[in-house]
Amino acid sequence: MKKKFLFLFIVIFSVSSWGYKISSRDGSRYNIDNFRGSFRMMKVDYDSFGDKKDSKGLGYYNYIPLYKNGEIVGYGAITHIKSYNKHEALLAIISPDGKLMDFYLPDANDKHQEVHDYNWKNSYIGKEYAEIEFDGLAGSTFIANSTYGELKSILRGFEFRKKDIVEK
Repeated sequence: MKKKFLFLFIVIFSVSSWGYKISSRDGSRYNIDNFRGSFRMMKVDYDSFGDKKDSKGLGYYNYIPLYKNGEIVGYGAITHIKSYNKHEALLAIISPDGKLMDFYLPDANDKHQEVHDYNWKNSYIGKEYAEIEFDGLAGSTFIANSTYGELKSILRGFEFRKKDIVEK
């Protein structure tokens, strides 16, 4: 019985892992340079992008400095979330001290427009990794879970590699 249960667990875990995987063709889409215009949809005032912080030490996430009058006001980051049957981009801007300034899902469609509602987003904005707690969203619970998990990961990656990311 234990062997059957273990086998079933492995099969379910494998299928769910495969379901989250994106193809290499889709993976190239999640380059921060492809979303420069979408970063303008967030409530962070900046005039230009710096050079992408792309290193093996940063792992899955890329961070890019955002400048206002020559000063860094934040760092843009990109990842993707699993949204029902597809993957969607998740953009975030993190302050130099590691707090979430804003986030945006540019691919959000009519099925989950509420992810752009600042009544929900404000429960995350202004917080750092350790302060963020899950806040559900009626009508888009799956999206809310995915977004929460990836925001935590982006902030944790920034916190962990801050010395490599933040320009002095």
